[in-house]
Amino acid sequence: MIFVALVSAVMCYAQLETREITHDDTTRKYLEYIPASYTGNEAFPVVFVLHGLGDNMNNFYNVGMNYIADTAGFILIIPEALEFSMMGYTMTAWNSGASSNGITPNTDVDDTGFLMAVLDSLETHYTIDTTQVYFFGLSMGGYMCNKLACEKADRINAIASVSGTMGVNYTPEPVLPIACLHIHGTNDETVAYTGNTSGMDADSLVNYWIAHNNNDTAAIEYTYPDTVDDNLVFERYVYPNGDAQVAHIKVINGEHTWYYKPQNDIDYAQEIWRFFKYRFPEPEQQAISFETSIGCSMFPNPASSFVTIEINETATSGDINIYNSSGKLVQTISPEAQHVQLDVSGMPVGMYYVCTSTGKLMHKLVVSR
Repeated sequence: MIFVALVSAVMCYAQLETREITHDDTTRKYLEYIPASYTGNEAFPVVFVLHGLGDNMNNFYNVGMNYIADTAGFILIIPEALEFSMMGYTMTAWNSGASSNGITPNTDVDDTGFLMAVLDSLETHYTIDTTQVYFFGLSMGGYMCNKLACEKADRINAIASVSGTMGVNYTPEPVLPIACLHIHGTNDETVAYTGNTSGMDADSLVNYWIAHNNNDTAAIEYTYPDTVDDNLVFERYVYPNGDAQVAHIKVINGEHTWYYKPQNDIDYAQEIWRFFKYRFPEPEQQAISFETSIGCSMFPNPASSFVTIEINETATSGDINIYNSSGKLVQTISPEAQHVQLDVSGMPVGMYYVCTSTGKLMHKLVVSR
């Protein structure tokens, strides 16, 4: 028996809600983020976000996927795992088949059933595009996503795992092809890139999905522009053809953490959404250089109707480009003076980047309602 309770305000008055659902006689929690652009008249994709061992839904909400949901238009779900006592500590853990210190947590918990129950509820209460249901997770959340890819490819269209592979105590028996992206740092000391004791090595996981999806073993390789002095190199390998795409982002010197702009060369949330929505490869989006020397002021910011941009006369002599949070060009302005008025009333709410024609950041813009 499944029972869903709406724990906070009605959706039209708030975008972020805490929900509860009863599954296997246990009350489970998840966060539900509905972008302001959702009206029910158009079917929206759904992105599930699974936290790591010991984390919780409120903390993992901060990876920033909500900003992309605003501009790209999808429903965001952040579920929470149940607690498990291990080595004198109590922490949340998914039944993913991954081990920690030789212990496999919550083996008696039906997390797959819980997550599918949440999806059932979404299909009942909202207009959902069932051809665009996506899961991604970090660490143990990544392990859980790979397990779901094996068991529920009839309902899930793509998964992405960050620093989490296939659990050592899980026997994968996938039936259907499914698009998979794996991201992993070579200096990960928690889930080792090579010599992983809690599950498959990173390359072994990628090769597993290549074989299952019948992809070419020769990759299309791409190295992201090295724009930030972070001692990291982000390499992307795309394995084309086959029944569903497989891709791998290898982070040279990368550790067991979440990388994002402007601190790093890429933003994990943006790259995951690009994979989900567009797959790789695609015409490369404008690489935004987060420099602070390009001057302009902007008001009001956040803005809901019009925003005035005052440009430093030495800042740019060319066009001004507006990119959404996924790096997609949404508008180009050809300024004729140092004062430009931009109409944002038709733009979805969310974060945007105002850049020069060469991709140098002039200012961040927040569109609100």
